[in-house]
Amino acid sequence: MVYGEDDELRAQPVSLKQLFSNVRRNYFRLYFHYMYFNVARSLYPQADNIFVYLLLVPTIAAGTITFGILQQILTAFNQVSNSFQYLVNSWTTIVELLSVYKRLFAFEATLGGKPLPKIDLTYQPGISDS
Repeated sequence: MVYGEDDELRAQPVSLKQLFSNVRRNYFRLYFHYMYFNVARSLYPQADNIFVYLLLVPTIAAGTITFGILQQILTAFNQVSNSFQYLVNSWTTIVELLSVYKRLFAFEATLGGKPLPKIDLTYQPGISDS
């Protein structure tokens, strides 16, 4: 929609409608990706809790393990799994930092008169990399 501010020819209703539909499509795509990642992020801790019991089913069924040893195994497994969950729990911060880095990189390229990265050119029709 910013294209219309720069040039009146690009501010025609058809063009605005097309630009808005592109923004709308992009947001639906982003929210779809957020949705399936959030589902996976929510299921990961649940599967993590069940996984250790699945590994120990033969030992528990055979009766060769006591409750104290089972608790020690669960505690050790939870400490290791909590270390892996750091990335899962902080994914939003990581994505935000990557987004800021990408925007600053494109901003510096624009200020320096350098071409934009190819990924930016792919999603911005009408802008050449000259």
